[in-house]
Amino acid sequence: MAIPRGILQGLQRFTPLSLNLSLELLIRTTVVFILLKAGYAVSGAMAAVFAGLGIAFFLGLYSLRDHFRGIGTRVRLRVMAGFSLTAAAGIIGVQILYNQDVILAEHYLNSHDGGIYGGLNKIGTILFFLTLSVSQVLFPRVVEAVAKDQHPGRILLSSAGILSALGAGALLVFAIAPGLVVGILFGPSFRDAVPLVFPVGVIGLALALDNLLVQFFMAVHDRVFVPLLALAVVAEALLIFLFHARVGQVVLDVLVALLGLLVMLSVRCYLLLPKLRPESVIEPEPALG
Repeated sequence: MAIPRGILQGLQRFTPLSLNLSLELLIRTTVVFILLKAGYAVSGAMAAVFAGLGIAFFLGLYSLRDHFRGIGTRVRLRVMAGFSLTAAAGIIGVQILYNQDVILAEHYLNSHDGGIYGGLNKIGTILFFLTLSVSQVLFPRVVEAVAKDQHPGRILLSSAGILSALGAGALLVFAIAPGLVVGILFGPSFRDAVPLVFPVGVIGLALALDNLLVQFFMAVHDRVFVPLLALAVVAEALLIFLFHARVGQVVLDVLVALLGLLVMLSVRCYLLLPKLRPESVIEPEPALG
């Protein structure tokens, strides 16, 4: 599934990409509703997932039919493998950052507080996924800008501005009506989470900005972000290990780790931008001999 979507993203065909993503969710929802009504529970849910993925996969291939007819350039496996490792480190690092805190909170907090933190994490995740499309658009456009010796910094700044504006809208809702947000999503039993809705929203926005910068570094083939990301993962876990007396402390631990990572990535980006040249994203020619 990731192959046709990755190609669509790289070719900047965002309309068929968005249709592909939306169609998968629509098919999953429709099929699972029908099968649940027919009396199929777990098997119905699994069938819905496979149906959504299968149809979306073949739709993605159909959207790329003209691309497959062309004659492509040869890709060197060593270069692709090196970039794949860097991309894997970036994706896995971000995934750990917004999952390990829930696992650790469930371990160190009592059952009630662990459930409250799990709900708060989902609220932050809403903001993260709300802005995820911005980083998906950023990646291929930065590659193109660097290859053409244009200004990738402008694309990064505009993307960060759009992402921040979207996040600010969600944060405004979280600040004005946190009780309404918790009540709609989880019900009155989660009222202890109300005072922490806004800080968790800031966590979601910080993680989204961190992910945006990670995508930027991957696009320009910069690997310095990898140890910075690893440091943030370790710091988040260590802070939760040391300070976990209540839910608010865990929220503060995660917030400090993510904001610290944002500062480090921003400094790296500031130092890197003046050095970017087309050679950064062009594969080196193989040695003759």
